[in-house]
Amino acid sequence: MLLRLTHLMGYVENAFLLELSIESEPLDHQDLLSVESRKARDDLLKAALARVMKQEAITARALSELELAHQQTIESMRYASVLQRAQLPSQADCRQYFADFAVSWEPRDLIGGDIWWFSRVGDSRRVRLAMIDCTGHGIPGAMLAMLVIGALGRVNQSNATNLSLSETLEIVQLAIQTAFPQLAEASTGNDVGVDLVLFEFDPDRKLVSWAGAGMGFVHFSVESNCFERIQVARFGLSGNAKSRQHIGCGKKSWVKGDRYFLYTDGLTDQIGRIGHGPARAFGNARLMESLRQSVNNAAEEVNHSLGMALQQWQGVEKRRDDLSFLLVAL
Repeated sequence: MLLRLTHLMGYVENAFLLELSIESEPLDHQDLLSVESRKARDDLLKAALARVMKQEAITARALSELELAHQQTIESMRYASVLQRAQLPSQADCRQYFADFAVSWEPRDLIGGDIWWFSRVGDSRRVRLAMIDCTGHGIPGAMLAMLVIGALGRVNQSNATNLSLSETLEIVQLAIQTAFPQLAEASTGNDVGVDLVLFEFDPDRKLVSWAGAGMGFVHFSVESNCFERIQVARFGLSGNAKSRQHIGCGKKSWVKGDRYFLYTDGLTDQIGRIGHGPARAFGNARLMESLRQSVNNAAEEVNHSLGMALQQWQGVEKRRDDLSFLLVAL
């Protein structure tokens, strides 16, 4: 565009000089006015073109600065992604405590509010495992996720390892409330919150226990050969102390061959469609069907099959949320 403007200015200048150089009869009063009028128009055009070129330069500089700022933001998020991935447990460590184990963790952006957590309880053979879905995506969600796993880690590393799972989640809620005191008296505090489920696997007592808020899971019983979706509690934890009332808990006997499938709502809420049909969420029914079809497969194969089913369902639709799910086989 700058090149076109330069050519146009040159054309105006040459035309004006050419007209002045043409030999002609002495100019009368009307001719003189005509020349002066054209010169005035040419001057206005030159001034307008100069302003356009100046604005072009300003715009180009602003775009360059914006591109640089965007690149710096992306680089910062990439580094934050490295840090968040470093917070994830080792899958190899998890497999030492279970017959089979696999996890899929896919933030919608480079980082996100989904995260999972695993730790051994003191010197015992008990282990705890959590699936966590924090409010928001990207940097806000990731910051809240670090707060939650930090609270879980402090409980596990302290002398409070005999706290029940529900008491542990109460400490998580208190951590959110302390970090965001302005939400403590809010009616809901849902702007900052977390849906999660926390498991404890005790091989010595042959017991599987859980506590959660706002998140369910799927249990496969090898004895009955059936799947059951268990919704622990409808609402999650927030900055409001009353959200502790949402915590629900339960337990089952440890049975070899049983499976537990934990997932965030980024899986079931993903929009997709069949052919030209209406857009709908993936939903729990499709999740359960996918799990039934791969019930005899290894954990990695189950997760892979589910991921492919979700990708096929999603089609050209955009990813709505962070996506996390894991499978534990006893």
